Amino acid sequence: MLRKLLLFLLTTFFIYTNNPERSNQEQMSYAYELQQLEKLKLTKQCVQCDLSYIQLENASLSGANLYQSNLQGANLFGTDLYRANLYGAVLIYTNLRGANLHGANLEGANFKNANLKGANLSAANLRRASLVGADLRGASIIGTDFNGAIMPNGKKFDK
Repeated sequence: MLRKLLLFLLTTFFIYTNNPERSNQEQMSYAYELQQLEKLKLTKQCVQCDLSYIQLENASLSGANLYQSNLQGANLFGTDLYRANLYGAVLIYTNLRGANLHGANLEGANFKNANLKGANLSAANLRRASLVGADLRGASIIGTDFNGAIMPNGKKFDK
């Protein structure tokens, strides 16, 4: 009986892990390396890091340097990124709901389908950023620079 149960569990696991219909996010375990996460926590520096699918809700990353880092699919709900450098960062499908991005450098960042509901983007630099499909409902955009950005509707913003 125990042998049959073990065989059943192993078969089920094998079928589940090799199912091509599972979403990429399900198939992808955490892509980031723990060393990069520790470096970010200690120094607030993580240039060109792969932090995709990381869970950092309500984290304090004020002034962090995440230049050209990959944060695709990350959960940054409520995270403090005040004056952070996210120049050229990949933020596709990233949850930034309620995040503080006041004064952040987001130039050239890719926010495709990102959740920015209620985020503070005041005085942020979003020049040449891609916001296609991003949700900006309730976001604070006072003094935000969108020059050359591709807006959620796919149209380029020009002053």
